[in-house]
Amino acid sequence: KMLVIYDENKDEIEKKNHGCCEFVEKSFFQSQDIDFFKKKIEVAYNYQLLSQQCLENGLVNSEIFNIGKHLGSEKDVTTILQNILIQSMVLTRADSGSLAIVGLDKNLKRTDKDILTYFVTHNKSQKVDFSKFSLKISKKSLSGYAALTKEILNVKDVYKLTPELPYTFDNSFDKKINFRTKSMLVIPMINQKNGDVVGVVQLINKKKSFETIIDYENFKTDDIKEFDKE
Repeated sequence: KMLVIYDENKDEIEKKNHGCCEFVEKSFFQSQDIDFFKKKIEVAYNYQLLSQQCLENGLVNSEIFNIGKHLGSEKDVTTILQNILIQSMVLTRADSGSLAIVGLDKNLKRTDKDILTYFVTHNKSQKVDFSKFSLKISKKSLSGYAALTKEILNVKDVYKLTPELPYTFDNSFDKKINFRTKSMLVIPMINQKNGDVVGVVQLINKKKSFETIIDYENFKTDDIKEFDKE
C-alpha cells in the first residue's frame, strides 16, 4: 500500500511505502478539485514508472557499449569469446553459459557451415571440466534451432518442453556434472553486414545476482528465475 502526499506549495506528489490505509476527511475533498487531484497522482505515478524504466535501459545499454569497446581492442579470438560469454552472463545474471561458433572446428579452422563448435563455457557456482566439441546443426537442439532460424529462445524450464516443439533438451551434461539446467536464453550471434549467423550464446539459470552461488546438491527450483524479455 502506498501513502500519496500532494504538496500544494511545491506542486509535487510524494509517494511512500506504507503499511496501512490512510483516511482523508471528506471536508478535504469538498474543498478541492478532486478530478484535478486524481490527475496529478496519475501523472506522477506514470512519470515515476517511466523514469525507472529509462534508468534500467540506460544501465543495460551502457554495459553493452562497454563490452563492445573492450572487445574491439582485443586480438586473441579465444579471449574475445570468453569475454563475450562472461560479460553476457554478468549482464543477465546467468549462473552458467556457453558459446559456440558456426563453421569453425576446434582448432579455429574453417569447416562446413552446418557444424557448430562449442569453444568456451563458464559456470559461476561450480567448477566444470570442459573440452571443445562440435556437432551438426539441427533444429532438434536448442542451439541448432536458434542458429537455423535466427530466433532467440527464452525457455522457463528446459525439462518442461512440450512434445510438439521441434527442439528438445539433452540432459546428459546435467547428469555428468550433477547440474540442473532450468531457465535458458539461447541467442544467435548475427553478422549485421550480411545477416549470417556466426555463433550461438547460451545463458543458463538466471539468479538474483551474478555473485549468487547455487547449491546444486540441494537444488531448489525457486532459486532460479526466468529470463525476462529485456
